[in-house]
Amino acid sequence: VMLFGTQMVAAQKPVPTYFIEPIDARMQRLYWNKLEPDVLIFDTVASRPATLFSRLTNAYSTWYVPKPEWIALVGSPTPRALLDAGFSYAYIDDAYWDLLGPADQEGLMLDCVELVQEFRQPDPADLPRDEFRWLVDLRGCEE
Repeated sequence: VMLFGTQMVAAQKPVPTYFIEPIDARMQRLYWNKLEPDVLIFDTVASRPATLFSRLTNAYSTWYVPKPEWIALVGSPTPRALLDAGFSYAYIDDAYWDLLGPADQEGLMLDCVELVQEFRQPDPADLPRDEFRWLVDLRGCEE
């Protein structure tokens, strides 16, 4: 009864989990369970696709053990390699983008990669970089 009372108060203002930023919550409001069934979404935060899109990522073999092939994709996420691994979409954040080399960034900017949705949020410290999230469709690169 005591726990229920606390939950009732908290339910009035839900708080997202630690790995979901407000910018991610915007994406979730638009795309929760809206993408095609059974598509895989590549994301370096492996639990984010299930949380934001209600879609799997196929990144871990157990709760704590990432698959070696997923680790290799994180290091070099070419559209062809992502498609060959079964991913149809990629969810890319600014932190991951900054870690990628120029060749990998260029690969994710090819004409065949379709930007489905982009959200930008200005940096609160007025730094030269904005926070962003991209949902991209890779299937145009299948040819």
